[in-house]
Amino acid sequence: MSENIIVRELKATDDLEKAAELFYESGSKMYELVFGDKATAITYLSKLIREENNIYSHKTCIVAFKNQQICGLVSSYNKDNINNAEMGKDFMKVLKFFNMMKLFISSRKIKELDDFSDVDGYYVQAVCVDEDYRKMGIASKLLEYCFNKQKENLYLDVEADNYNAIALYNKYGFKKIRDINVKYTNSPYIRMKKCG
Repeated sequence: MSENIIVRELKATDDLEKAAELFYESGSKMYELVFGDKATAITYLSKLIREENNIYSHKTCIVAFKNQQICGLVSSYNKDNINNAEMGKDFMKVLKFFNMMKLFISSRKIKELDDFSDVDGYYVQAVCVDEDYRKMGIASKLLEYCFNKQKENLYLDVEADNYNAIALYNKYGFKKIRDINVKYTNSPYIRMKKCG
């Protein structure tokens, strides 16, 4: 099933728009709240992935390829290693001042998801496999690569009604640690942890 799948770190020379599409699909409700409509969100995410010093940077991403096409993505980072000043520069470069103000206001809508006080390791912010490549073991390969790379505790947030993802995360040892209710969405989330 998962033969001919290559998993590696994303490079700035790869198909960053496809990576942005996968980011978007991993949390479309949230990205629309923060960045706007789908096309706008993908445009901003693609530009942020190209940069070096933000949570969406290609440096945070692991991708799966099949037939030389990106078909899956996982993104994670250690919140303690994020330089907020440098990240702000990346965001300002991509979004400019007016859109930065809009982003700041929009991000307050999801402030519950921005509470990382219980995260003491790596935060997995996106796991997504292209719809055409699901049920091929790609998500498992991406997660295993991530586990081998990061030996610390891992955390992620998942929509509470995404039962397939929750089952996959449970299979790999993630346990629910708390509920997260986001006011401006109809979808509650849960935070899960896997001890390193």
